[in-house]
Amino acid sequence: MSPISPISPMNALHRTSRHQHGIGAVVVIMLVVMVSAPAVGMTRVGWSSQVQSAQDAQVARARMAARTGIEWGLFQAARGSWTACNNASQLLDLRSQLGVWVRVSCTSASASPYVEGTHGSGAARTVRIHNIEAVACNGTTTCPETDASVLTGMGYVERRQRVSISSEDNLP
Repeated sequence: MSPISPISPMNALHRTSRHQHGIGAVVVIMLVVMVSAPAVGMTRVGWSSQVQSAQDAQVARARMAARTGIEWGLFQAARGSWTACNNASQLLDLRSQLGVWVRVSCTSASASPYVEGTHGSGAARTVRIHNIEAVACNGTTTCPETDASVLTGMGYVERRQRVSISSEDNLP
C-alpha cells in the first residue's frame, strides 16, 4: 500500500470536508442567536405586561380600600365615636379582604365650631367642619409605610383620599 501524498485528490477531499464542517457550525450558531433574540424579547414583553396587570389590580384594591376608609370615617364622624373629631386616627387591617392597611384620620378645620347664621327659631346655627383622610397601602406593618426599602420596592402601592364635611351641632 502506498502512502497518500500531501497533494493527492483523496487528501484534498478530506481537507475540504473538514473545512465545510466548521462553517456549518458557525452558521448554526448564528441561526440560534438570531432566532433566540426575538424570543427573549417577546418573553420580556410578556413578563412586563403580567407585572403591569398585577400592579393595576393592587392599585384598584388600594383605591377601593381608601374609599372604604372614607366611608368608615364619615360614619364615625357623623354617628360614631369621632363626633368631636379631635385628631382621631384608626388603623384598619383589611389585608384578609383586600391585601392592604388603611389609616383613617379625622381632623377639625377649626378648634371650635363656628356660628353660621341662625335657624328660623332664632337659635344660632353652629357648624363644624371635619376633614377625613384615608391612606391605603400594602405596606408591611403600617400605613403609610415609612420603611424606605418597602417604599422603593416594585410592588408597593399607596392611595390617598380626602373629604371635608360639615355638621351642625344643634339642630332645631
